Amino acid sequence: MKDIIAQGAPASLNFLTITIGVFVIQYFLQPFGATAVAAYGIALRIEQLILLPGLGLTIVLLPIIAQNYGAQDFERIRYAFWWCVSVGIAMMLTGAVILFFGGRFLLSLFSPDPAVNDVGYDYLLFAAPMLPAYLTLFAIMSFLQGIKRPIWTVWIGVYRQIFASAGFAVLFVYLLGWGPLGVWAAVFAAVWSGLILSSLVAYAVAHKHIGSLGSPTILITHIKRKFP
Repeated sequence: MKDIIAQGAPASLNFLTITIGVFVIQYFLQPFGATAVAAYGIALRIEQLILLPGLGLTIVLLPIIAQNYGAQDFERIRYAFWWCVSVGIAMMLTGAVILFFGGRFLLSLFSPDPAVNDVGYDYLLFAAPMLPAYLTLFAIMSFLQGIKRPIWTVWIGVYRQIFASAGFAVLFVYLLGWGPLGVWAAVFAAVWSGLILSSLVAYAVAHKHIGSLGSPTILITHIKRKFP
């Protein structure tokens, strides 16, 4: 029971930080009216739809890493992680193209208001380059949970969803006066700085517990072994 709680509680807290993060963003959007809040709600759903295939990939990664961590097959952990990241990023780049060129059309399916669609499309322009970062973040979260170090996912979530989002929003919205674009820029900065933090944590934890996290070149090495 103790082991289950140790694994499950951090995962639950991480989801809680996501909910709090949405409220933080909406708080900074409120001064710009219902149009900005509605645009964010619609654009966020579209972004989440694009993220779903990548999210599924990283969910599958978790039991693979956990199984091989138990079997002490660290090489396979590294291979699975980088395979997931590489394939996932390719999927997210495809999603980014969809958001760039089809974002307005997708928004129009949910709202006939041009003002809402204009503000929502501005968010999608920021969201498109965030997709690969989200995918990598999800993969790192699965890695940390898989090697039984889930508490790190909570601290990363607290930083990204609360402190970084609020801090960058204050900077861009209040100090620089960027308006709604400042909120989108805050989300962008929070995600990418969160990725940097989580990458540092992942490499440090991997070095301590499985020797190293390796690099994408492990995929090339495995291909050469299969097809000498």
